[in-house]
Amino acid sequence: MDLTFSSLFTTTFYSSVLFLCIFFMLKKANRMRQVGVRTLILCILLILLKLMFPYEFFFSKNINLTLLYPKIYQFLHSPLELFKNKTIQPFNILCFIWGAGIVYNLMIFIIQYVRMSFYVKNLELIRDQRLYDLLYSIIEKKRLHFHFRFVSSETAVSPYIFGIFRPYIVLSDTMNLDSQNLYYIISHEIAHYYNGDLLLKFIMSLLKIVYWWNPLLYLLQKQLNRLLEINIDSIVTRNWSENQKLNYLSCLIDSAKEKYIVPVPCKDEIILSFQSGNPFTTSQRVTFLLEDLDTPNKFSLPRSALLLFLSVFLFFIPVFTTFEAWHAAPQIKEDTFEINSQNAFYIDNGNGTFDLYINNSYFGSVTEIFNQAIPIIERNTKNEIQ
Repeated sequence: MDLTFSSLFTTTFYSSVLFLCIFFMLKKANRMRQVGVRTLILCILLILLKLMFPYEFFFSKNINLTLLYPKIYQFLHSPLELFKNKTIQPFNILCFIWGAGIVYNLMIFIIQYVRMSFYVKNLELIRDQRLYDLLYSIIEKKRLHFHFRFVSSETAVSPYIFGIFRPYIVLSDTMNLDSQNLYYIISHEIAHYYNGDLLLKFIMSLLKIVYWWNPLLYLLQKQLNRLLEINIDSIVTRNWSENQKLNYLSCLIDSAKEKYIVPVPCKDEIILSFQSGNPFTTSQRVTFLLEDLDTPNKFSLPRSALLLFLSVFLFFIPVFTTFEAWHAAPQIKEDTFEINSQNAFYIDNGNGTFDLYINNSYFGSVTEIFNQAIPIIERNTKNEIQ
């Protein structure tokens, strides 16, 4: 199992192809409903998993490419002279830049995550028994484990959840929510946590740090965030009545009217909020909820299965195949020559060995004739000729 330029190139190529297929499905809400939001999330998970292990295995077969890729490969591995006969390959320079970018982005991420942790832990703990009664009723109904804390913040306009191991639900001081809307918001945030969305966003952030140079990861993160919100809306409202769904929709629209503020010192990629602040995402969430009321079942099993099959196929292709640069055979140099019947002959020594003469000069002894076209002369005949 090796990490090579070819294996990284192959993994990136097939991951990009799969993402384009997913992106095509995400362009229309109708397509998303047909293939299923969960299917799309699973396909994105396959991309993330593949990017985590861009390795070439011993059983991988090489696919030789003749266009463009060999030139790129040759350029990256051609030595560049620096000074005092010191050389370096462009590939090594790119690896250094890549590594430096990873270290820089990782430090920024750690600093922001630590600052956010201190920020949330220092917020005022909400002791309103009404919140914990609502939380307990939701958890008891779903038979979940209780370990959430409510805190209040002046900067958070939209409620959000933070923390993978010790989750905090942050509510705004400025929002006057009744028990019904609080129930919807808490249900939404708890569903995010128990669905593993915070952990998934954390992994997505780490992969974006590693592949900071790849625009695919930035687009993938944006689409994943949108799918997670739509999926949670579906999970939360699955067994609700039509009236409850309409009230939930009203709560979502009301929260969208508020001016969204990303809590300082946080980046939106390490929290999950009830309102993302993205108008397009909110619009699609509303569209999905309304369509679910009119036509609750638009899921197409054949289309979903086809996309899933394509995703699995593109996931395993880089495991068994790797793109390699194809190079033409080198030209014959001037100091080389061809051995043929016109310039060479063998002398049979009679003891199973043969002396090879090229241009009437002794070249060496062999025990096997490789070219049957070259004439063989008896030792005595050779002496007579001399």
